[in-house]
Amino acid sequence: MKLLTRLKRRTCSSLLPSLGFVAIVSIGALMWGMTSQIPFYTSSGVGETLDTKLRALVRGDVNKDDSDYYTDSFVIPTSSHNALPYNNTSRADAKGGLNRTGAAPSNIKYFSPPPNDAPIRRFPKALIIGFGKCGTRALLSFLSIHPYITAHGSEVHFYTSDKLFAKGYKWYLNEMPFSYSNQITIEKSPDYVCSRRALQEISAQFPDIKLIILVRNPVERLVSAYLQRYRFKDSRERPPLRTIYINKTTNRFDPTINAVNIGVYYRFLLPWFHNFPREQLLVLDDETLTSDPLRILKRVEKFLKLPPMLSEDNFYLNATWGFYCFKRFDAQAQPKCMNKFKGVKHPDLPKADEEMLYAFYRPHNERLFKLIAQRFDWEKKSQDKTSSNTSLILDYD
Repeated sequence: MKLLTRLKRRTCSSLLPSLGFVAIVSIGALMWGMTSQIPFYTSSGVGETLDTKLRALVRGDVNKDDSDYYTDSFVIPTSSHNALPYNNTSRADAKGGLNRTGAAPSNIKYFSPPPNDAPIRRFPKALIIGFGKCGTRALLSFLSIHPYITAHGSEVHFYTSDKLFAKGYKWYLNEMPFSYSNQITIEKSPDYVCSRRALQEISAQFPDIKLIILVRNPVERLVSAYLQRYRFKDSRERPPLRTIYINKTTNRFDPTINAVNIGVYYRFLLPWFHNFPREQLLVLDDETLTSDPLRILKRVEKFLKLPPMLSEDNFYLNATWGFYCFKRFDAQAQPKCMNKFKGVKHPDLPKADEEMLYAFYRPHNERLFKLIAQRFDWEKKSQDKTSSNTSLILDYD
């Protein structure tokens, strides 16, 4: 609690809770272990108590015999444990259409559901919580081809939206795709990493969840955020980057500006490392995901304790766009590439501005490397060592 109180008021979004909410969550965490019921809180602070059967659903160990208890489309009524292909999230999938998250039907022969198991909506067992503009969309897309993963296809922002959080955990659960008990449901909302509410709620309600964080050279990340901000303007119409992010009084990049501050990853990750065991957090580098996605995905397989099924056969390099595409296990499924507009060539920064940015982030990077016990090559690369392809493919969302 003291750590969270000291945490500076710098956020990934403007939708963060009041300090009074922290006290409410703390009480909820105590009630978790003291009663047979779990309190789930809305942003108004009023508890919505769910009984032990929903608690079992949180843990993913609900019995098929309890199916009649769950209403509001929590369960697909079915008499066959293999009624739906493994990563489908709607009945339309079984008929060959796209599910509501946009995932293509997959071949069930690569997945073995437990006997007498039924696909139901389950809370996530893993979350991709950050950071924005660091490859989270690409990672989720790559992971979605794994037979033992069901992925929500869009960003939910449940914990960072007052409006959505007020709907409660039943609404959140109903947003999740259907899965079997031996699959892992994953949700991606990259602003969670900067949210006090997300940290408090996730640690209290899902203490065993696995958390995946992607980081990126913060200088490149800032340029990417700048390009996204002015993505509808011609390069000649964009204001110089320094006029947006530099404090006119100090003539230095302003750490109070959100886009600049987010690149100080250490500041946001430290509370998560204090609230979760280290073995439940995995920090990955976007540049490696871009250049060698299979290497990253093998790490994720191991981290999530998944069967090691992904291989070189699932990926190929798109020679036109310069980044990797993926192929599902189903031979009839079409390969999928990231949206070509995700690859945007970065403009060259004035040398003085670039050096100022690297100097600003360098000490913060060192704190991050010490925290996560790994190091990334985030020093400026010379032009002769940086290919045009690299400039293109670092902009996965």
